[in-house]
This record gives sequence, structure tokens and C-alpha cells, in this order.
Amino acid sequence: MHRKHPLTLKTEPDTLSMKPAIYILSVIFICLTVTLSNAQSAPGTLVIKQDARIDTLLVRHIENNKANPTTEGWRVQVYFESGNNSKQLATNARDRFIELFPEQGAYLTFNEPYYKVRVGDFRTRMDAEGFRQMVITEFPNAYVVPDKVMYDKLK
Repeated sequence: MHRKHPLTLKTEPDTLSMKPAIYILSVIFICLTVTLSNAQSAPGTLVIKQDARIDTLLVRHIENNKANPTTEGWRVQVYFESGNNSKQLATNARDRFIELFPEQGAYLTFNEPYYKVRVGDFRTRMDAEGFRQMVITEFPNAYVVPDKVMYDKLK
């Protein structure tokens, strides 16, 4: 006996009927995008519910910043010397810097046996390098150093 195999029809997708479907989906997508962007820019009220301990942590953080008002940053060192007159020379360098650049802080420090004058409070080395370029004509030995800087004076 001869068995008959069922016929299977293979149909190719009709590309002509898919183009309107793609067009309709594109229009729907654009409409949804516009609607969502308008919804995000609409005024409203946002209510945040949080644990009360978060407020306590925030208060502690603020108190810690007031007690320790410094952070890691960068300064430009314009004077570095040891010797008999180094304190007076450092004071002169600091005063001269303040006359030329009154908007920047100037800090005279003594780390035995050196007196140093460091200036500015910069968050990044790149900012400090930019300022060094401004002072290099008056202080040719100036260079950038990492240092503790004041939060409230950060540039």
C-alpha cells in the first residue's frame, strides 16, 4: 500500500503587507515617546518616605564636616626653603602672593626644617595646574602638590 503524505504549505511572508504594520508600529512608538516625555516634565508633588535614622546620619555628617573642614585636594607650592632667613623669606613670599592674587588663600607652614608657602584650594590636580600656569611668571619654582584643602574654599 501506498501511503499518502499530508501536504505542507510553506508560505513566504508578504513583504508588502509588513510595510504598513511597521509604519503603524513606528507611529505608535513615536506617540508613546512624546506622551512619556510630556508626563515626565509635568509639575507634581513627590513624597519621600524614609527611615528617621537617615536624618540622624545626615546631622552627624554635617557635624563631622564642621569639626574637620578639610578634604584631600591640591595646592600650588610657591615657596620651599630651609635656613636662617627662611621664615622671613616665606612670609615675604606669602605676602607678595596675597598682593598679586588676593582671591586665593595662602598658607605658610613649617615642617622641620622647611618653611613652605602653598596657595589655593583645588579639588583636582588639573585645576591646580591651570592656576600654576597663572602664577609661574611671578613664582617660577611653583609646582602642584597634594594637600588637605578647605571645603568652603574649593574651586
